[in-house]
Amino acid sequence: MSASAVLQQVLESGKVQDRQGRSYALHSHIDAAKGAFLQHWIARVQPAAALEIGCAFGISSLYIQEALEGKLAIHTIIDPQQESEWHGVGRYLLESAGCQRLVWMEEGSETALPALLKQEARFDFAFIDGWHTFDHVLLDFFYINRMCKTGAVVVFDDADFPAVRSLLAYLEQYPHWERVDVLEWPLSRQRKLYARTMQRIARLLSACFPREYRDHIFHQHALRPDKPLRDPARMVALRKTGEDERSWDWWAPF
Repeated sequence: MSASAVLQQVLESGKVQDRQGRSYALHSHIDAAKGAFLQHWIARVQPAAALEIGCAFGISSLYIQEALEGKLAIHTIIDPQQESEWHGVGRYLLESAGCQRLVWMEEGSETALPALLKQEARFDFAFIDGWHTFDHVLLDFFYINRMCKTGAVVVFDDADFPAVRSLLAYLEQYPHWERVDVLEWPLSRQRKLYARTMQRIARLLSACFPREYRDHIFHQHALRPDKPLRDPARMVALRKTGEDERSWDWWAPF
């Protein structure tokens, strides 16, 4: 079977099976809109090497493999709980789909990524969907930044999570990375009007507080005119525009 066939079968049934034939209800997977977002950027980048952090039942991996079909690309997958929590289903589905150019690292990204860097691995595309705390996603990106080629694209899942959203506000200040795409939640016209009204109110209220307290009370996106309030993003894609030439003490507010 192909990645497309396995993906269609699983999504239509809403169930997955492990090697022993045990069945599990499908959950914690990306939907078709997110899958299309990943595939769009894989088609744009045409990666020779792709990296994925977080596999679970393998749905995102199958979307990636579907986009890579017919290409000689290496797909590296990091998932420390593939066998324990996910019963090896993701790996089994990818094998059932005939996917061969895979590199599996069943360990935490905090140890897997430094090992890849030491091996001088290089990537054109990366998908980050692992542990969602601010520090862990930052750690993932820290190493990925060093292994990405200029022109590489990194896609972040669950960009509406507070920790991920805050981290993206920081990363977008990097002089050698730029936001190139976003998959937004569909918001009503009333919801957008409400969000922008609250932003204006926050800016007016901030004038009542001493400058040294403003950053502790109001989010930077509410105070800075150059940071317009964005609709909640489900996924965000960043592209590397050049080498990392920041000074040792570089800093930018976010």
